[in-house]
Amino acid sequence: MKTEHEVFSRVMAEVFPWWDFRCRCGCDYMMVSPRLVVAYCRLVLDILPAGTPLVVNSGYRCTLHNNTIVGASPRSRHLWGEAIDLHSDEVSPSGLAQAAEAVAEFREGGIGVYPWGVHLDVRRKRARWGYRGRQRISWEKALREYV
Repeated sequence: MKTEHEVFSRVMAEVFPWWDFRCRCGCDYMMVSPRLVVAYCRLVLDILPAGTPLVVNSGYRCTLHNNTIVGASPRSRHLWGEAIDLHSDEVSPSGLAQAAEAVAEFREGGIGVYPWGVHLDVRRKRARWGYRGRQRISWEKALREYV
């Protein structure tokens, strides 16, 4: 039987895209909440079909990088390593959002639906939203539009 350390090491090497969580501004700094690691692994291993390709658009962001992103919240969960923006060529943004609802940490946290994919975070307060361009739309409307 493998030790917890061996299992965790395998997950970090094969399941969790740790390198994709580094800040994209060039500083390469990275901070990732253990809750986010657990939630992401539950999504990949327990909810989505095996082998579903996921692309991380954004993980951790340093303050300088966050300030350059149009529309980014100054209190973004990305600043604390508690959020991930991702998309898939095989699953619609609506499908990813609905799959994330099956993961307790995301269900209790934030899920945003966009034309390009989803924002998922592990804040400890439920939040739902959608966007069409720069216009905020309801969660329900976003789920219907981005199938």
